[in-house]
Amino acid sequence: MKKKLLKGILSLAFIFGIFSLNAQTAFTATPDEEHSIFIIPGKVIDLNEYRGSVTKYVWRNHAKDRLKINNIEIGETQKTEIIHISSFRNKSHAMEFINHMKSSFPDFLHMNMTEAYYAVSESNYNAILRNQGLENYEAFFEENYHMK
Repeated sequence: MKKKLLKGILSLAFIFGIFSLNAQTAFTATPDEEHSIFIIPGKVIDLNEYRGSVTKYVWRNHAKDRLKINNIEIGETQKTEIIHISSFRNKSHAMEFINHMKSSFPDFLHMNMTEAYYAVSESNYNAILRNQGLENYEAFFEENYHMK
C-alpha cells in the first residue's frame, strides 16, 4: 500500500513539473570526453558576417588549439542555426575557451547578437542531434558547467 501511494505521489510530482527527469536523463556529465562549443546567434542581420566574426575570434585567440568551426542546424520544424566549434580535449579545455571569450567580450557578444553559448560533450552532442533540439540543455549546462 505504501509503495503504491509513494509511486502515485511521485507520478503526480513529475506530471506537475516538481521534478524533471529530462535534463538529468537526456544528458550525462562526461568531463573527460572531447567537447565542442555551441554558439547560438541571436537576432543577427547578416549571419555570414556573424560567422566571420566568430571565426576571426577563434583564429586570433585560439589558433594553437587547432579548433574546427562549422555550422549546423537543429530542429524539426523551426531550425536553429548553431556555430559548432569542435576539438576541445575535455570539459576544462572547453570552459577555458568560454571563460576567455566572456572576459575578452568579442564583437559577436555585443548588443544581443549572441543568444547563448554552451560547452557540449561528445555524447551530449549526439543526444542533441538525435533529439533535434536543445530542450533542457541550458539547465543541464548551468548545473554541470560552473561558469566563472
